[in-house]
Amino acid sequence: MKTPAVHNGYCMSCGKEGVKPFCNRQCYLNYVRRNPTDRKKYEKQRRDSLTDVMVKKTIYIQGKGSVKYSQITPEMIQEKRAQILAKREKKRENKIVKPQKVKEYRTCIICGNVFEVKGKALVCGNECRKVDGRNKYYANHDHNLELARIRDSVKTKPKQEVECAECGKVFMPEYRNKRTVYCSDVCMDRSVGRNAHHIRRIRFKDGFIERVYKARIIKRDGGMCQICGKKVALKHKAPYPYSPSLDHIIPLAKGGTHEPKNVRLVHFICNSLKRDGVSDGGDQLLLFG
Repeated sequence: MKTPAVHNGYCMSCGKEGVKPFCNRQCYLNYVRRNPTDRKKYEKQRRDSLTDVMVKKTIYIQGKGSVKYSQITPEMIQEKRAQILAKREKKRENKIVKPQKVKEYRTCIICGNVFEVKGKALVCGNECRKVDGRNKYYANHDHNLELARIRDSVKTKPKQEVECAECGKVFMPEYRNKRTVYCSDVCMDRSVGRNAHHIRRIRFKDGFIERVYKARIIKRDGGMCQICGKKVALKHKAPYPYSPSLDHIIPLAKGGTHEPKNVRLVHFICNSLKRDGVSDGGDQLLLFG
């Protein structure tokens, strides 16, 4: 059966005649499930309607059980109903009505459509916002590039041609390249390697006292690294980290001599990490007599 829009003496859920809007709570719940938009409306109507049952419950609750249902008289119901209605009316009067915001409309600067303003927006939507952003970028593009050029010219020195210290070739250093003495990595490696080898030869020649035999040093030190104290892998060769290597206790760069008592067996990795420094604990105390 089709549910009538107004009850007019019929149940709005099942259509039963001679009842209020709903004959029971189950009919009410069924109607609310089918018509969720009317739920708040009928809930409000139900709260606003003061029935005798609701007034009796109020009297019983406020009396904390001192007044029974059978003892509640019609005069008590009328008096309590008037109090509840007066309280509701006072609450309505004291209710603060929030002023409605006046809608403001604006014309989009991109497409020209009229839209409701939300905040400080000048465009109507995302598409117009993207177009506006692109327009601003291209409008300031040349100006930003000019500022970047001025900034770079102030920070960096003007480029000048340089003569290579190795081959003598005149070259222009590349942008942001810190190598300004050599024209290429080949010239730099060649010069640095030759200079380091030449310096080492001079130091070795000045500090040479006696020839050092690797096998004797290994036998003397017992095949143990004299820096970390661990066993040396004698069957391996450099650059294996634990391969044997001879180290000057006092480096040649620090005035040491090339003789057996100033040489010891160490790992290749230990010798690389030590470089031309002095190990912890004072290497002078380790010299053999």
